[in-house]
Amino acid sequence: LIPDSADIPFVRSLDLQLAARFEDYSDIDEQILKPKAALGWRINDQFLVRAAYSQGFRAPNLETVNASEIRRVQENLTDYYSCAVGQGVTSFAAINRSACSNYRFNVEDVRAGNRKLKSETSDNFSAGLVFTPTPALMFSVDWWRIEQDGVIGVFESQDHLNLDAIGRLGGGGPNPALTRNTLGEPIRIDNQFLNLDARTIEGVDLAATWRLDGTQFGDFRFGVDVALLEKFDQTPSAESAALLAAGLPASAGGSLIEQDDNPRTRGSAYATWTSGAWEVTGAARYVGAVKDSSALLYKGDDWLTFNATVGYAPQD
Repeated sequence: LIPDSADIPFVRSLDLQLAARFEDYSDIDEQILKPKAALGWRINDQFLVRAAYSQGFRAPNLETVNASEIRRVQENLTDYYSCAVGQGVTSFAAINRSACSNYRFNVEDVRAGNRKLKSETSDNFSAGLVFTPTPALMFSVDWWRIEQDGVIGVFESQDHLNLDAIGRLGGGGPNPALTRNTLGEPIRIDNQFLNLDARTIEGVDLAATWRLDGTQFGDFRFGVDVALLEKFDQTPSAESAALLAAGLPASAGGSLIEQDDNPRTRGSAYATWTSGAWEVTGAARYVGAVKDSSALLYKGDDWLTFNATVGYAPQD
């Protein structure tokens, strides 16, 4: 927009990038057009302000759309509806849930693809500042935010039984994904992939690099990067919200920071020395603690790793 030669105070240059992405997916009968815009404002040789906005999408993969039935038996699922019938109560709130241990069943969970899935969509925002006090030294800070919609997943088997109990006892009707036998016992769950929840993810990235060339000992490179995850909130779907309202746990909803692949802090640093044919590099990587949701929220400690390499390239 404004070139270096414009000679405008506090504007060395102003750059704008516009782009768009279009794709047509025959598997899910969906056409998608998403825009992108990026702005770079260089104030002077030392300061650069940058910002970007884009919309993104992730189409359902072949498994979530076309997978044939995968059958597995989920053991010891509690059926609160059978428990309510056994206790002679007609509302979910009246169930003595601590006395439902005799109403546990092994239920077949049948997972399959869903050709009615839609793409996950997102709105992405970022803004940052780059400070370069010298040609050899650079600092940057960037804030970013991602708002996702229609995240694809499957409901947990226990959640399906809980939904059925809430619907039957609350007048909303049975869960159509759950099949019961003639005795009223749960025997099968048709558990298709679905567009479920919305997510808001937000964080800050920090970086610094330093280059030191031409010393009597050789050349040096240093760098450090830190990623801080400030928010990873998942808004529960209507089904999850119904479970939470009834005082039941749900497989989706709330903050996912420090769960699975979402540590609050990540960082890395490196230092490299080169002299003639020799090069030596040392690097460190840090990942914060997380809880493993596949293992009853087992807590894993944070960890720090170090690597070193030595290289020699003979010169002619």
